[in-house]
Parts: sequence; structure tokens; C-alpha cells
Amino acid sequence: MQRFLTRHRWVVLACSITVQCLTNFVAVWAVYQPYVAAEYGYTSDTATLVMSTCNLFFGVLSIAGGRVQDRVSPRFAAVVGVLGVTLNFFIAWWIPGGEPLFMYAGFCLFFGGGCGFLNQATTATLLKYYPDRKGFATGFSSAASAVYIIVLTYLSEAMIGRLGVRLSLLAMGGVTLVVGLGCALLLAAPPEPYIAEKSALAPVPAHTGAGGSVDFTPAQVLRTPQYYLLIGSVILALPAFQLINPQLVSLCMARGLDKELALSATAIASAATAVGRFTVPTLSDRFGRRRTMAAMWAATALCLAAFMTVSGPAMVGSWAALSLVYSGGYVMLGAFTNDLFGFRNSGSNIGLTNLSNTIGSLLGPVLLTALTPAFGGNTVYYIGIGGTLLATGCVLLIRTDMAREKARLEARAAC
Repeated sequence: MQRFLTRHRWVVLACSITVQCLTNFVAVWAVYQPYVAAEYGYTSDTATLVMSTCNLFFGVLSIAGGRVQDRVSPRFAAVVGVLGVTLNFFIAWWIPGGEPLFMYAGFCLFFGGGCGFLNQATTATLLKYYPDRKGFATGFSSAASAVYIIVLTYLSEAMIGRLGVRLSLLAMGGVTLVVGLGCALLLAAPPEPYIAEKSALAPVPAHTGAGGSVDFTPAQVLRTPQYYLLIGSVILALPAFQLINPQLVSLCMARGLDKELALSATAIASAATAVGRFTVPTLSDRFGRRRTMAAMWAATALCLAAFMTVSGPAMVGSWAALSLVYSGGYVMLGAFTNDLFGFRNSGSNIGLTNLSNTIGSLLGPVLLTALTPAFGGNTVYYIGIGGTLLATGCVLLIRTDMAREKARLEARAAC
């Protein structure tokens, strides 16, 4: 299998796209949420908290998934992930209504944890097959899954209308099991000479010294300033999008758009997200991850400032632009992590940086609650603009000479 994949690395890319589609169920939870609330007897807030809990388990268990990917094999980690994601759908079909604890401990744990194992296995493996085009590979994979989500949104509505919410979840579980296992069983890491050969073809090599890629253990990663600056930038940038996107339609309607045009803003933003996920990481292959990510966070701040001040149709354009640059910056996280900390422990190290998603998702609402009494209705914009400007500064402070950083850590350990 390893020999086949080195000759046909597009197969790994296809597997990564498929896995991202299967694990992006969180993106259509808004379709399921009202039906789940009605079927299981939950309040709207309880149903909303389901996906937040899934994100929490994803962030924590992706570290374990990455470790299994590094120490055992990507195939084993992916199989565990597929079984976890499948089991969550079966649990959701079976559990009784009226008690959300069953959903949190069953659905959320297995979905979030399964996605953590599955995504780490496929992302780390994909980067090893495309060391010369990391941005393109991760960007294309993410963009394709974003397009799929648009289709899945309408498909989910039709499935629920025909089958009901429980049978729809069971059907999702069956598809995940069959398709996911097919992808998982194809995964195998390439040999190190292949990675070295392809890495030499990169337009802008990772700044890891003349000796090639410098590999850091997870313990060493946690002792580098680069790690904290990188995850800090993502944590600070997340609220700019995540605090506003759920209320986009109501914000547009409050400033002069009719409901139809306000709803179209969501669809246009989804298309812009897909474009950003592909074009920005691909450009970062040529211009460098650090420079490109800093530019995207700065552009996010500018677009959010524009969105805050305009009204009418201009809101649609400014939000689409923000969606493009924000999603493009965010999708580079895995490739940037790999540039900095190497391939050998890439699953574990990407899992560590994925914690930024969990922390940022929790930080935004906390800041909004704490600061709204002082700043009023524009608090969400101040948090987003201030956060992305600080995120830009964090990225610009990252020193990319990782060979020197590795030598510093080893010298300190030897003392």
C-alpha cells in the first residue's frame, strides 16, 4: 500500500477530502438543532450546547488521536476514529429523550473524540505525502469539504422531512461506517526518503535549517515560544468569525436587508469560505506561512471594521470578504505547525495546536458576556477587531529558525 500511495498520492488527498466531509457534521447542526430539540425534549440552548461539547472533546482527544497516529499507525488511528464517529450516530438514534446527559456523554464524546482521531490520522498523513505543497493539499481538502457542506445542508433537510431526525442520524452513521472504513484502510505513512525528496521541491522551504526538517517531540513543542504564539494567534482570531456568524441573518435584517437577501448572505459567505480555504493556503506555499497568516488576520480586522459600519447590500460583500480571509488563515494551522515542528510527531503536535480551536470557542462567549455591560451592542465587533490585530502581532513575532530553537532546547536539557 505504501508503494502504491507514493506513486498515486492523490488517493491520500481524496481520502482526506472524504474524511473531512464525514466529520463536518458540526457544520449542518443548525439544520438538525430544532428537530433534535423537539424530538428529544431539549430546550434550544441545550441543543445548541451539543456541538459546543463536541468541539471540547475534539480539542482534547485530538491529542490522543495524534499520539496513536504517531506511535502505532495512521490506519489504526483512523479506524478508531471511524468507529467512534459511527457509534455516536447509533447512540443518538437509540437514546431516550428528556435527559441531555445521555447526549453529552454519548453523542458528544464519541463524535468529538472520533473526529479527533480521524482528522489527526488523515491530516498528518496528507502532509507527509505533500511536503512540497502542504498549503495546496490542506486547502483543497478543506475547500472541497466546504462545498460538500452546502449540498449536505439541503440533503439533511430532505432526509429529516422524509425519515425523521432519529432515522436520519442512523443513516448518517451507516454511511460513515462504510465510507470511513474504506478511507481508513487505505492510509499508510510514506517512507522518510520520500518525504525528504518531496520537501526539497517546496517553493518556499520551511525555515528549519540547512539539514532539512527539524523534528520536535510534543514535550519540546510545549517549551517553545513558537507554539504559544501560534495557538495564541488562532485563539484571538476565532471570535471575529464565530461570535458573529450564528447571528448573521438577524444582523443583516436589522440594518436594512430583507430576509431573502439576508439568507443569501450565508450562502455567499459559504462560497467565499470555500474559495479562501483553497486559494490562501495554496498561495502560502509560495509566499510563506508566517507572512500569509499575518496578512489574513490583518485583513480579517479590516473586513470586520467595514462590516460594522456599512448597511444594506454592502454587508453581504464585506462579510463574504471576511469569510474568505478568515477561513484562509485558519486552514493554514496544520501546515504551519508541520513547518515549525517537523513530520515525525506531526499527529501529536497538530493535536496540540488544535487546542486553540477549543480555547478560542470558549473564550469568545466569555469575553462577550463580561464586556457587553461596558461597551454595549458593538462589543462583539471590538472583541473581533482587537483580537485579530493582536493575532497579527503574535504571528509576526514567530521566529522560524527552528534548527536554532531545537539546539537551544537540547542545550538547556543537557545542563
